Amino acid sequence: MAGPRGRQLSYLIGYDTGTGRGGPTTVSQGRAPGAGEAVLDEQAAEQLGVRLGDRFTVMGSSVPAVGFSTGGTRITNTTVFVDLAQFARMHDARISYVLAGIEPGADPVGVADRIRDDVSGVTVQTSEQFAASEARIVTDMSADLLRLMSTIGLSIALAVIALGLMASTVSRQREFAVLKALGARTARLAAAVVMQVVLTVVLATAVATAMALALARLVPVAAPAVQISITATAVTQTTVSALLVGLLAALWPLRRIAALDAATAFRETR
Repeated sequence: MAGPRGRQLSYLIGYDTGTGRGGPTTVSQGRAPGAGEAVLDEQAAEQLGVRLGDRFTVMGSSVPAVGFSTGGTRITNTTVFVDLAQFARMHDARISYVLAGIEPGADPVGVADRIRDDVSGVTVQTSEQFAASEARIVTDMSADLLRLMSTIGLSIALAVIALGLMASTVSRQREFAVLKALGARTARLAAAVVMQVVLTVVLATAVATAMALALARLVPVAAPAVQISITATAVTQTTVSALLVGLLAALWPLRRIAALDAATAFRETR
């Protein structure tokens, strides 16, 4: 799809405008499309500079925008709706998907099995299966890059935590040596370092989570196509990773003190 301000990958959907089945969930402005007309998502229209009544290009055809829908634009793509006759003219006689309705109370899986048995050469999916299939397509198009970016960001954050906690332990190595010379056991010194790491990581995670939740609310305001979800699983995994890295980095400098006897440790501080 192309407009005055550029191009955007789009799904072209033809639907029965009489019943509205298979069409946009909500038409925020304008009306349903007629012959030679189209409805596009309002976010895509804003990004492409298309106003109500303007013409834009989809599948090589120039059509006027007679309505704007909502909820159909994501990071990778948007949606354009036309009536079935217009879809046939723009695409060809081939139909990629057919939406089948079922009676209230009917079992979707059972209906899908009956269609599969009665109609050969088709793939039958319930709405949940279809949604999962489309989600995998979007994942293949964009998630790998986003996953790489998030992994790099996490690695940098863990490296900063590790260096900070290691530097903190190294800077207090003299004090730890004196405490050992005065009778403190290595296990007690390690426990003090562990407590420091736990408090630091928990506090840092709490602040980071609060900031992420704030961004999850603010980013969609500036970029409605971008949705951020903060899950308990992600927070837990990040916290555990930070604890493991922090403990390893903070306890590693203590190995030298643990190998010293009390008198040597005291001389090392002079």
